[in-house]
Formats: sequence, structure tokens, C-alpha cells
Amino acid sequence: MMIETSYFILSREKEPQLHELIEDFAIAVDVGMFILDIKGQQKSESFNCPANYQLRKESNVVNTQLQQMIALVKKGEIQEYRCHSGAKLIPLPVYINNILVGFVMLLQKLNWLREQEKQSESLSNERTEKMTNLFIKMTSSTLNNKNSARRLEVRHITEINDLKENFTEKEEIIKATKYIKENLSRGISLEEVANEVYLSQYYFSKLFKKELGMNFVTYLNYQRVIYAKELLVHSQMTVEEISKRAGFSQTSYFCKIFKGIVAVSPASYRKQVEASEASRKVVAL
Repeated sequence: MMIETSYFILSREKEPQLHELIEDFAIAVDVGMFILDIKGQQKSESFNCPANYQLRKESNVVNTQLQQMIALVKKGEIQEYRCHSGAKLIPLPVYINNILVGFVMLLQKLNWLREQEKQSESLSNERTEKMTNLFIKMTSSTLNNKNSARRLEVRHITEINDLKENFTEKEEIIKATKYIKENLSRGISLEEVANEVYLSQYYFSKLFKKELGMNFVTYLNYQRVIYAKELLVHSQMTVEEISKRAGFSQTSYFCKIFKGIVAVSPASYRKQVEASEASRKVVAL
């Protein structure tokens, strides 16, 4: 069973420091960089990429290639990739609360590749290794607040663990997450879910956080926001109605949680989706 990763936002609005760091690093080291989500969709601008290397969100050709690359990376079959232009792409996995959510992509530009052809392969590998090590150290020291419950990490591709993208195999936690999703509209509690899987509150709380990388309340809020996003897009319900349907007792608290996860308010999110749909219809005409 795949974990739903749509609530792990890697946009500039949600992760401004990461985007700024990538932009600065790309220029300083003279390497192309951009961000992909777990599905291979681009979530940032293409920083310092060659003019002839077109990365566009609406480009089906490029997206298909990137999605194929991500599939191979997650299977452990490749650690780098030659894109359609012949340049080398190096993916660095991004984790939020220990769950794989996307990749920072390093693009070795073609002029650099031509220079490397005149040098030994060992030198090329050494430069790549030092460059990735430096970037990972920089993200480690600048991205996270020690007191934050939402920890973002960039790691080496050799550290990727496919299991981080899957639910635990623990039967109690699988049953608990299913129960949560089926009862989002109610004011369910940790005690209720723990009783449902026949565990003590203390042990269930510890096990839940260990297996899913987040505590019960955080997970519950994420699932409620995912549900609310669907209602915002596919219904005419008001924000207040959606708040209650998603299990929030107060609309103000719902809006606060929603903005903390999605980076915009519920009303703004609905307007963005509507504008995007309208734009696509105009293009189709």
C-alpha cells in the first residue's frame, strides 16, 4: 500500500529556503538544479540549466522521461541518468519526517561534460562526489529548525530506502490508518484508535510515530487536509461546511492547519485550481 505523499509540498511557498539554496548553489558551482516530487513532476524552476535544456511542467515528453528515471531510481537500478540532451542527471532524495517525498536533481551541463571527456573518469567521479557532499552538508546546516516537527533532509542516492515510501508492514498500524481514513469526519482520538487495534495508548503512540515518521495528530491532520482538498475541488460546499465534513470543530483551526500544510488558505487553493482549470480550457480551445 502506497503512502499518500500529495501533502508533502516541495513548492517555493512551502520550502523557500530549499529553493533559495538550490538557486545559489547552482550558480556558485555552475551546475543545473531543479526539484521533482515523488511522481517525477517538476516542483521548481530550472536553475542555471542550459538554454537548450527545456524543462517545462506542461512538457509531456520531459515529464515522461523524468518519471521513467524516478521509477528506475526507486527500484535501485540506476544512480544517475542521461537525459534527452545527453547531460547527466544526478538525483538526491528528499525526505520529510523520514518519508521519501521527492528529489533534488543536479544537471551536469553539456559544456562541463565535454571538459570531463578530456579528463580521467576518476576525476569526474571525484568532482561529482565532492559537489553532492557539499550540497548535502549545506542543506543539513541551513534547512531545519531543531524545534520543528517537520524535518526536511536531502541525502545521498545510495541511502535511498524504498520502504520509506510504503506503509509499515505492522498489521496494527495498517489497520489504524484505514480506520482513521474511514472516520475522518468524526472527532476521533488517539485513545479510540488505540482501542480499535487493541494496544495501550502509550505503546500505540510510540509505535505509530516510529513506523510512519510522524505522530498521530500530525497524520490525522494531513489526512483531513487531503480530504478537504478533494472537497474544495469537486464540490460547491463552503469552507465552513468542508471544515466540519473533514472533522474540524472550528473553521479557523482548519484554515490554520490547511495553510500550514498546503502553503495557501482553503479559499486561495480553490481559486488556484479553478484558475488552472480555466486556463487549460482556453488552451484547449
